[in-house]
Amino acid sequence: MKTLPIRLRLLLGAAVLLTGCFEKSGTYGPDPGEAILALTAHGWETEHPDGPGTIKETWTFRPIGNGRTELLRTHGDGSEERSETFFLWEYVGPNYNVLYIAAENLRSCYWAVEELTHGTLTVRKSFIDPDLVTSGDYSERIRFSAVR
Repeated sequence: MKTLPIRLRLLLGAAVLLTGCFEKSGTYGPDPGEAILALTAHGWETEHPDGPGTIKETWTFRPIGNGRTELLRTHGDGSEERSETFFLWEYVGPNYNVLYIAAENLRSCYWAVEELTHGTLTVRKSFIDPDLVTSGDYSERIRFSAVR
């Protein structure tokens, strides 16, 4: 049996090595445009008790990576207090299912997206990257409804 000449072996070896070096263009997971569009198509609202009163939060995400949250705190006596905060946000992780939110007067946090439809956003909020969270770490589940 004849052996392959050295040049042919080197050429075949180089071809095998080079074919493994080409990178796919674009992204490897879900389409980031769909995830961004679903999040930014409208605002998101949630309400929760705050002692004898309530807090209503409205979050608005812009496609360019910033947004605004409005808080309406209704006290037990019926008086209201409004505040507004601007923030920066980005999807982190390869599957576009974790948001990182940072603002000057808010504690930076992560939202692990459990559900995102045209009418509902459900997240698990934590102050630790969800990839590092253990079962003993604090997280809060929040359900938002779309504001049209």
